[in-house]
Amino acid sequence: ALRDNVARLKHFYETEYAERQQRVDESADLQRALVAAKSQLAALSFDNERALNAARNEQRVVARQLDDAQRTVHELRADVARRDAQLDALFAIVAACPSHCCGLDPRHTLATRMASAARSNSSTSSA
Repeated sequence: ALRDNVARLKHFYETEYAERQQRVDESADLQRALVAAKSQLAALSFDNERALNAARNEQRVVARQLDDAQRTVHELRADVARRDAQLDALFAIVAACPSHCCGLDPRHTLATRMASAARSNSSTSSA
């Protein structure tokens, strides 16, 4: 009977030890998996941060290019307005000038003058 009790206790402790060892092994596996997951998370966080920084830099570049383009458009519009004002002043001078003064007839439109210039150019080039 004593041997049976000792055998049962030995079997119980061996089984208990095997179960505990299995739990320890499972716990170690879980810890390794957790460390690997944390490492992957850190790598993904780093990659995301790097991608976010690259996107922010790209956004700054695009914003700068947009500002430059808007500034250029503004400058071009101002330049066109200045030239329009200069042309208006020139046409006002020509309109006020007597036709005998500079040889321009203010009744002629710009299109008429251009057609006349084209005719004179074609006649000189064919001659």
